Amino acid sequence: MPFAPRPMAGEGLSSWVARLAAHNFVTAADFWSGLGCDDPQDLAPPDGLFDQLSESTRLNANELRRFFAPDPATIAAPLALSRPAFIRGAACPACCRDAADRVGDHFVSASSASSWRFSCPKHRVRLAGLDGYGLVLQDGAARFVHEGSRTSIGATHFAGRPAEFTLAFEDALMRALSGQPPGPQWLPRTPATFLVSATALIEVVLWRPGSTTTFAHQFDEIRNGSATFSIGASDRRHGTALLADQGPRDRMNVYAAVATLLAWPQARSHPFSTVMRWNDPHSPGPFVYAFDELDDRLRAILTDRLQAWPGCIATPARRALQRPR
Repeated sequence: MPFAPRPMAGEGLSSWVARLAAHNFVTAADFWSGLGCDDPQDLAPPDGLFDQLSESTRLNANELRRFFAPDPATIAAPLALSRPAFIRGAACPACCRDAADRVGDHFVSASSASSWRFSCPKHRVRLAGLDGYGLVLQDGAARFVHEGSRTSIGATHFAGRPAEFTLAFEDALMRALSGQPPGPQWLPRTPATFLVSATALIEVVLWRPGSTTTFAHQFDEIRNGSATFSIGASDRRHGTALLADQGPRDRMNVYAAVATLLAWPQARSHPFSTVMRWNDPHSPGPFVYAFDELDDRLRAILTDRLQAWPGCIATPARRALQRPR
């Protein structure tokens, strides 16, 4: 390759390859195809991949191997690849704007490739999904540009900061994924129980009973009238697999809803929880609200699944189901 940009600190492999391709006027898909890969091999790089990249870029293979070692959190819950950029992850608008100010490339961090992540660890603003964005050269730098509007993420897509409660849940997730206790404000006390509980509740908060909205939609911080993601009881995907192809907005809604169900009453500080008075231990609580509109079929499915749930969420869920409707 005539030009090989250095990897950015914390950058994901698919992001770096997309930048490499853009600077050499080929698509990321064609570049991966030239390496003998149908899709980016960032989750489990095959033997010889970094040697091939080294030959193409004249960068040291061992350095590339160390730099792009797959993140266990991403491997456990990877996002789907965005199109057409062929990148796994989401962009931080603040990082993109900073890069543009330095006349540098836009890039995507490796950590953003996990479906558990919805904010930038550095700026703590909402990430921006990349579907519909291509990585193209503008004035010698690679920019995420939308195919329709031709605007770049850093120029007009500056996201706000999620609710502090939702960010606290993301931090707890990261601690649990690294084997640390999630924290005293959560019903699950161990890392394993926290992750199992959060995963189990993802599907429940995405059910849309009848003509009502999902429980997750109640936590939407971007009230622009557009619909949010929902599933039916027959969906064969479960847990984080349901969120692999969803943007940061829908994932953030889901995790705010899950966090509310996992938090002790006094820790429920999301604005919607405050309105509903769910921080009052004497209120009916979010489990009652979440299950109240479920039809008999969904309630039967939920009752059956409670047997495998950890006690910290199975007990309040069972009480909510037993409450007279």
